[in-house]
Amino acid sequence: HNMTGTTMATKTTMDRTDDEVETKRPRLSEGSMLAEKVANLSPLEKLPKELLWKIIDFTPEEALSLRLSSNTMRALVDQYSLHSNIPLVKKLSFCDYRMPNSATPEGMVNVMMTIEYKLYPLFFLRLTFVQIPQEFKETIKDFAQVPGGSRRRPLILAAAPAADAAAAGDAAAAPAVVADAAPAAAPAFDAAAAAPPAPAAEKCAWQMNFNVTEETPEKIAEMDFLGSCCGRRVAEVSFGNIAKQAQYAIAEKVLDGTQIVLLHFGCDDMTDETAAQLLSLVEAHNVDRLSIQCCKFDENMTRDSVQLLRTLSQQVHSLRIYQTPLDVSTTDSQLKVLFGTKDIDWADLICEMFAGKLDKLQINNRWYPKYLTAKASDTLVDKLPNLGKKVWFEATCETYVLGIENNVNGHLLKADAQPDATANQGQGNNQAMIESKVLRIKHETRANEKTVKD
Repeated sequence: HNMTGTTMATKTTMDRTDDEVETKRPRLSEGSMLAEKVANLSPLEKLPKELLWKIIDFTPEEALSLRLSSNTMRALVDQYSLHSNIPLVKKLSFCDYRMPNSATPEGMVNVMMTIEYKLYPLFFLRLTFVQIPQEFKETIKDFAQVPGGSRRRPLILAAAPAADAAAAGDAAAAPAVVADAAPAAAPAFDAAAAAPPAPAAEKCAWQMNFNVTEETPEKIAEMDFLGSCCGRRVAEVSFGNIAKQAQYAIAEKVLDGTQIVLLHFGCDDMTDETAAQLLSLVEAHNVDRLSIQCCKFDENMTRDSVQLLRTLSQQVHSLRIYQTPLDVSTTDSQLKVLFGTKDIDWADLICEMFAGKLDKLQINNRWYPKYLTAKASDTLVDKLPNLGKKVWFEATCETYVLGIENNVNGHLLKADAQPDATANQGQGNNQAMIESKVLRIKHETRANEKTVKD
């Protein structure tokens, strides 16, 4: 009995000792647990978030692969894809392409986004989390898998330019965009099913039509999404015959808060309203380079073309003017017309424009090459190299039959010789376009700068 009691006492003592030992075992503090977690991270995961985002900036096509490597990288890439400063859009176009007697409702705006292939993984990842109608997402996904799409449908996602659409259809399919399950707060959307275009395609066009008479909350959400894909800066934006204020309002909702590097602005007739829209775009979006394609000015305009050019030359560094035919049924290449203005001496105005912010001017007037007289051409050759700035000037000009090539005050002067009048026989404006020549006055440090293309 004594042995049994002793044994029980000993056991109780041992149990108590075990409990005491248990309570005395060191517990990891929150700081220690965090340190242990950090110690288990890879060297890449230990980098500051800003540095990791820079890495994705250089290799965005690898973002989804990086996302699959760990939970830490997944969270990082997800944050990156939603970051408002990321410019996923290379080019954004707005145009009214309604043909006469068309069944398309008036006021329809065609919106086209051009996204580089390497940025498509991030585009679809952003589409996964953004709060827009599910039907809109599924439509994008469906067209992402159909190279070329169909222009009869409201949305097109093409894997290649139209000329290469057939070849793109035979190309090997690209790996699907793989994404983990979206966070609980994100709408359900299977980005894995939305495959990017074939690797051979350098860019893809995503096209969406908006009817301004149907400005529903869903449409506004879709436009907000388009704007978020633009980020803070878009390399190129194009406006084509957006004449109605309601159409312009659609574009402004997409472009809100975005800087435009190059703006293409085209219209058949320049009116007070379109001129106001142009000036508003240039000022609101801090446009650096501007290309204007115009036919003529409305007779009732209160602002003339000279006044408009003076204003624009104070706001942009680069300007391109493209004169389109006044009337397709008229082929009078002897008219002296440019930017809706007839029979004026352009030399003084051009020199005045260069006195402002403008330092690059390109004039493409192959339909009416007589606009620049011999006197005006000589004035430009004499004055532009001596304005005290590094000028870049190129304009349609037929003055110098024998051609010129010279260097004045660090500026390269060159004019093409007039071709034989009997060569390349044609009629009307077609012949004028063949024979039109160019006067170039460019500072030697800017001789290799490219021109703006349509």
